[in-house]
Amino acid sequence: MLDFQDTASKFDRLRRQAEDLIQLRPNTVPEKLCDIVELIHELRTHQAELEIQNKELKQIRLLNRQLLMAQEQERQTISCKLLDNIAQNLATLKINCETILNSPSGLETDQQEELLHMSQVLQETLRAVRSMGQDLRPTNLDHFGLVRAVDAQCRHHAQQCGLTIEFSAVGLEELPLERSLSINIYRIVQEALNNIKQHAKADHVFIHLVPAFPNLILRIKDNGQGFDPCHVEHQEEKMGLNSMKARAELL
Repeated sequence: MLDFQDTASKFDRLRRQAEDLIQLRPNTVPEKLCDIVELIHELRTHQAELEIQNKELKQIRLLNRQLLMAQEQERQTISCKLLDNIAQNLATLKINCETILNSPSGLETDQQEELLHMSQVLQETLRAVRSMGQDLRPTNLDHFGLVRAVDAQCRHHAQQCGLTIEFSAVGLEELPLERSLSINIYRIVQEALNNIKQHAKADHVFIHLVPAFPNLILRIKDNGQGFDPCHVEHQEEKMGLNSMKARAELL
C-alpha cells in the first residue's frame, strides 16, 4: 500500500529545495540540482505505482460488480425453482390432505388428527418456502419500486422478529432508479436487518432513505448493543459487513 503522506512530503521537500536553490551560490547549485533530480525520480516512481494501484482497484471493483450480478442471477434461478416447483408441489399435497379430510372416507380419529397435523405442517412449510423465494428475488422491487419494496421488507421483519421499524423515504417516489442501484440498496437494508436481528439485541430500528443529488443517502440506526467493526469475531458477521461495504462501493 502506498503512503500518500510520504508522497506529499516529497513534493513539499521538492518545493523547499527549489526555493533554496534560488538563493544558493553558483558553485553549490549542481549538488542541489542532483538532489532535486533524484527527488523527481522518486516522485515519478510513486506516480507510476499509484497508477498501477488505481488500475488494480478498478479491476477489483469490476470483479465485485460481476460477482454480485452473478449472485443475483443465481438467487433468481433458485427463487424460481422454489416458487414454481417446490411451492406448487407443497400446495398440491396440502390440497390432497384437505380433500381426504373432507371426504366421507370413514377415517379413524387418530388418522384424521394425523392428516390435520400434516396439513398444518405443509402450510407452514409452504409459507416458509414462499418467504425464502421472496427474499431471494424480491418481486415487490420489480412491481412497485424501491420505496414500497423496502417498506414491505421492514414490515415483514417487524412482524417476524418483533421489532419496531420506522422507515421513511422522501423524494424517491417519482425518481427513476436503475435496477442495479435499487437491488443493491434493497440488499444492504436486508443484510442490515438480518444483522440487527441476530446480533444487535435491539427492539427499535430507524431507516431513512433520501436523495441528495447526485447521491442517495441511506441511514440505518438501532438502539441495540454496538460493536467495533475492526474487531468483529464471527466470520458470518464479517461476511455481512463486507457484503454491505462492497455493494455500497458500487453505487
